[in-house]
Amino acid sequence: MKISMMSYTIARGEWGQNPDIVSLCELTKELGLEAIDWVSTYGKDPDEIVRITGDYGIKNCCHTFGARLQVADEKERAAAIDVVKEGLETAAKLGTDKVMVVLSGIPGVPREETRTYAIDSLQKVVPMGQEMGIAVSVEHFPGATSPFAISADMNEAIAQVPGLKITYDNGNVFIGGEPMKPATNRLRGLLYSSKGAPTCSMLPAFSTTILSAMVMASTWSCVT
Repeated sequence: MKISMMSYTIARGEWGQNPDIVSLCELTKELGLEAIDWVSTYGKDPDEIVRITGDYGIKNCCHTFGARLQVADEKERAAAIDVVKEGLETAAKLGTDKVMVVLSGIPGVPREETRTYAIDSLQKVVPMGQEMGIAVSVEHFPGATSPFAISADMNEAIAQVPGLKITYDNGNVFIGGEPMKPATNRLRGLLYSSKGAPTCSMLPAFSTTILSAMVMASTWSCVT
């Protein structure tokens, strides 16, 4: 397990203007971190990101982005699948072997419904990633309408989508209404080592997680 920078934590400027890649790399090196998870590319060309991070000896460990895989409209879902395709292509250019697709809730739509559509979409996009050697994950996302908020939601998805990985965020699980310790225990059996448990701790500039068989290398961590 290794710790990485998550670009989202310092991306607070105008779209395409922040974060500054050079400043982000310098901060990453200053913190003694080896990799960056790019939460979108902020309008930057992936080749430019690779060039600059390469100059600093920093690995691009993940590409995180949103796609509306959870909507009812078939045309919108098809468009979202195209967004994932583009995201996978960007990940390949960045040289990372993992992506996280952010799936939030839809106001007024029951989360059971959005989860059904999300799982259907994931059954299509996960194989796309596998063909490219890129793991596709989703995270626990807080909110009353979120399709994936607690461990039971994730277990449902894992059962129906072979190869799907999850990013375990115990803070988001707690916000979703499930105590962190029971949620962690419910995922314990997915670990490589029965002595461990998947954990994710949020710090101002980075997060960590433990790699497991299905609880994937967190998009916030550089796991080898």
